Amino acid sequence: MTVEVIEDHPDGWLVKATGEPPEVVELCRTLTQQVRAGLRGIPRSEPLRMAVRQARNRARRGENEVTDEQRALAFKLANELLLDREDRLELAEVTVGREITSWSELTWEEMSRVIDSLNGYVHVRHLRLERARGQG
Repeated sequence: MTVEVIEDHPDGWLVKATGEPPEVVELCRTLTQQVRAGLRGIPRSEPLRMAVRQARNRARRGENEVTDEQRALAFKLANELLLDREDRLELAEVTVGREITSWSELTWEEMSRVIDSLNGYVHVRHLRLERARGQG
């Protein structure tokens, strides 16, 4: 089982998983898509190793369900941003790249990505409010 970062790949950049569980393959696919889309920089080796290790452990234990803590945090952030149900579903669909009808359909990894997206929006909102206060 290996995870390899190929920076000089013909498509520009790739995280390749060989002989890994589906959770690790999905993590690598997602990282590759995010880097190519300009949503993140190339992950440093230690955080990548940690994420792969966590995905492997979840796969071994058969864990891919959203935790209560994840769900609570996601709803807290969505409420902070005043997102209604339709907005939450649209954000999740864009973030995970598939159609969903409820957040309960999300896996642990997908909910983690939704939380990262929500956190990004919360930070941008905070910066805009601070900037507006400074100009007013």
